[in-house]
Amino acid sequence: GPLVGLILVCLFLNLYINLVTDSFFVFHQWHALSREEQAKYYELARKERQLHMQLYPGWSARDNYAGNQQGKKKKRKRDKQPGETNEHREYFPNPCLSLPPI
Repeated sequence: GPLVGLILVCLFLNLYINLVTDSFFVFHQWHALSREEQAKYYELARKERQLHMQLYPGWSARDNYAGNQQGKKKKRKRDKQPGETNEHREYFPNPCLSLPPI
């Protein structure tokens, strides 16, 4: 029912806020490192990239995206049933819009 949708919306909003907060924290932690400390991680990334190239020659990130649509299902548009409306939106507005700021 509508309560399940409300719960899902709030859960996804909470996940998004946590992601943004974590990204902000990591960004500032990274920039707090000295150039020498950052260089260690760049070197690790370079070694991982070389290993990946050896294990998967010819692989490209494009393989995961455009042009590789085979096997994926297309989303069908659902037809409304007779008498079905969007009335519930009026009675159950998006609660997350009225949440207090964090």
